[in-house]
Amino acid sequence: MKKILTIDGGGVRGMIPATVVRGLEEDLGKPCHEMFDMISGTSVGGILTLALASGISGYDCQKLIQKESPGIFQASTWRRMGFAFNQHTYKGDNLIKPMNKTFEEKWLATDLHAEILVPAYELETKTPRFFSRSRARKRGDSNFRIADVAAATASAPTYFPPHRAVSEAGNHYSYIDGGVFANNPSMSAYVEARNIWPDEKEFMLISLGTGQETIRIPNTESWGLWSWLSKGLLLSIVFDGVSDTTAYHVYNMIPLHHYYRLTKRVDIEMDDAAPETLARLRNVGMEIRATQEYKRVLEVLK
Repeated sequence: MKKILTIDGGGVRGMIPATVVRGLEEDLGKPCHEMFDMISGTSVGGILTLALASGISGYDCQKLIQKESPGIFQASTWRRMGFAFNQHTYKGDNLIKPMNKTFEEKWLATDLHAEILVPAYELETKTPRFFSRSRARKRGDSNFRIADVAAATASAPTYFPPHRAVSEAGNHYSYIDGGVFANNPSMSAYVEARNIWPDEKEFMLISLGTGQETIRIPNTESWGLWSWLSKGLLLSIVFDGVSDTTAYHVYNMIPLHHYYRLTKRVDIEMDDAAPETLARLRNVGMEIRATQEYKRVLEVLK
């Protein structure tokens, strides 16, 4: 049986799955990349995927989110109030600099300990892109610096500018957040796993969510384009809707005893990096670790 871990996108709410993964590693006594044959994630889930597959522990993933989120989601009052209409809320350097520091000069083809799948959307060709170790080992044009893949999958429209990345073959691409089409990458990861291991008969999939915003939506009848974009609601609806739809499909496609979904609703926006918010998110992760579903996951992974 091949075991797959998937992690949703969700900005700072990535602290939730990071806390759950730390629990799995501590409870089972081994690193994530030894528990799972494939790890897949989108946006912050993609960053966590690349970190875990690189050998970074769940505990260090927590520390990464705690340390870097305030800088990643730092913007001037001018930008936050929306006066810089033609600019993204946050600078691209806010994202790529910590990714460069975390992953240095590591590459997909040579520096990962497990198969991975990380989605992003390529703007110039208008096509979904699935970064994977297996493809990177076959084609130079599929091999990228891990730091570039991390920035590519997390460059959410309106929040960050598209990320420019150069493949090992020397081709240039422009990417935005994979959450626009696969915020929950479970279905894509399952298909990829079947392609990598075509003779395998059984697959187990553990899916970690980042919570879902439960913030009360105001009267939107008078809203125009500016209101939808400036309040971040449109992107939140897209990301949450994609995640829930994928979860529904996977739930009805994979046998119940081979599919586990760990998540919880929260009232936290994905760019709220205040210390007290990150502490709340850690607590949500701890609450998930106290559930019966988490305990069942521990049993099947032993």
